[in-house]
Amino acid sequence: DEEFYRACLQEVIADSAFSTLGAALKEQDAKRAFEYAHMLKGVVGNLGLTPLYEQTVKLVEPLRQGDCRGLWPVYETLLKMNEKLKALLLQV
Repeated sequence: DEEFYRACLQEVIADSAFSTLGAALKEQDAKRAFEYAHMLKGVVGNLGLTPLYEQTVKLVEPLRQGDCRGLWPVYETLLKMNEKLKALLLQV
C-alpha cells in the first residue's frame, strides 16, 4: 500500500530517535546510543532504506561493544542522509 508506506517514511524522517541518538553520542552514553541506533536500524531496514540502514550499522556495531569513539562523523552523515530523504519526499 503506497499511502501506508509514505506515512511510515514520513514518521521515520521526523522521528525524535535521530536527535536522541545524537544527544546520547554527545554524552558518550554508549548504552542509550546503542538502543536508539539499533531501533533506527530496524526501522530503516524494514522500510528498505538501504543507504540509511548501512550507515546505521556503522553506528550499531561499535556501540554494541560500548564504544562511542569516532562515531560523531558517522552520525552526522546519517543526519544528512535523513535530510536528503526529507527533501526527496517533499518533491513527491
